[in-house]
Amino acid sequence: MIKISISGGLGNQMFQYAFGRAKALKNDADLALIPSYKAKNTAPRGFLLNNFNIKADIRNSTSIKEKIFKIAEPHPPFSKEIYEKPKGYFVGNWQSEKYFKDYEDKIRADFTLKNRLSSEAEKIKDLIEKSYSVSLHVRRGDYASDQRVNEKHGLATIEYYSKAIYYIKEKVSQPTLFVFSDDIKWARENLPLTESAVFVSNENISECEDLVLMSLCKNNIIANSTFSWWGAWLNKNQNKIVIAPRLWFGRESDTSYLIPQEWLRM
Repeated sequence: MIKISISGGLGNQMFQYAFGRAKALKNDADLALIPSYKAKNTAPRGFLLNNFNIKADIRNSTSIKEKIFKIAEPHPPFSKEIYEKPKGYFVGNWQSEKYFKDYEDKIRADFTLKNRLSSEAEKIKDLIEKSYSVSLHVRRGDYASDQRVNEKHGLATIEYYSKAIYYIKEKVSQPTLFVFSDDIKWARENLPLTESAVFVSNENISECEDLVLMSLCKNNIIANSTFSWWGAWLNKNQNKIVIAPRLWFGRESDTSYLIPQEWLRM
């Protein structure tokens, strides 16, 4: 049995699931997910993976013994030793495709929605498919409002988005930007947009639908966010351009384990 602690927002949950799913496939083992949102200083986040076609049991808790002998994520985050462990109770974020790259097709299939898109999301999907679509994600929320979180993660700058948009315009003929954000008002008022743009995120489109719509765009400009990381990673376009911030955290650090080599850093 592979048991995975699930916490954080949707992007983090997807990394945790992908890590566990690949490990279960590698070892021909069962997979159990254990949602846990009681970590100190962590805002409660809902369990969202059940919106997808995941292959796992959902458990309410794990044993005291397993908690004592839990296998925690190391630093740096990717560990070949942990990759090789055949079973256990794993606690961490596991933010590296190296853990699940060998099972990419199955992971992609698991992250398809159980239910059909809402009517509003379907309209956006139609626009995406008929244009030279580029998703652009702005992550604010606690990155902007919580000083502790801001110091750790920082915010992708206006300069970053300006450079990314300029690069896209050089490479893509008549691009249409599809803007996703947890603060769409800020995005409308501050992004340096002179080209065609569609502001997608609103209360009628769910977070999971936002991510799927992002993945349907032909190219992606992501924030320093696991949410838009997954939107780009799930993009099936073989010729996609993915642009990511050079500075992923609030300070310089090695993120080679996190950002695929073929993505551009700016």
